[in-house]
Amino acid sequence: MLADELRHRGVDPIIYCAVVAPDADEPVVTMLDAKEVYRKERMAGAQGRNQQNRLERVCGRIERSLGGQRGRPSM
Repeated sequence: MLADELRHRGVDPIIYCAVVAPDADEPVVTMLDAKEVYRKERMAGAQGRNQQNRLERVCGRIERSLGGQRGRPSM
């Protein structure tokens, strides 16, 4: 019942999976996850264009140095 409601509301798929299969393996951390954590913790949730552009440039450099693994697990 809860899982159906979560799916209906379009919640984050990771939350949905945690409800449906609580014993499943933990999802791997991605570059996107790391970037969002950094933005929230180190940039105080900055949304400004200049700060966001800087973060995008730095993350782009990191992704290219790792071989362009965009969307793949990286940590």
